[in-house]
Amino acid sequence: AIILHPLGERRLAVLPGFTGLAQVSGATSLSTAEKFALDYHYIRSRRLFSDFAILAATVRTLFVGEQRNEPLLQRVRREHPEFFVDEC
Repeated sequence: AIILHPLGERRLAVLPGFTGLAQVSGATSLSTAEKFALDYHYIRSRRLFSDFAILAATVRTLFVGEQRNEPLLQRVRREHPEFFVDEC
């Protein structure tokens, strides 16, 4: 049997979509911890407005390319340090 961390269980409880916060915040330039933390941040602060903002960012990414969202990544690091314990 596979035992998941409670944070992982919560992440898997959300249905996947065609885009996401991690995909529009740097995707390929993000570490696994950053992607996981962004997913968890999205789950904890899910709002309809957030979904529209992610959709708009997806369209922007299609036209201007992938860019790291450093301000958001810094905020997520402050709010969810438990994802970054091995990066010190």
